[in-house]
Amino acid sequence: MANRKNMNIANALQELKNEIESTSRLLEIMESILARNAESNSSKVYNLDN
Repeated sequence: MANRKNMNIANALQELKNEIESTSRLLEIMESILARNAESNSSKVYNLDN
């Protein structure tokens, strides 16, 4: 019984680790998109008089 419980805990921890790694990759992608957008926006000239 304890072995089965430990296996369930180990599986849950592995799933959590996988989710954290996926989230981390998504955050890295989002950061690179934001950085590219910032570079793109910094090269634009806005007319704020309108």
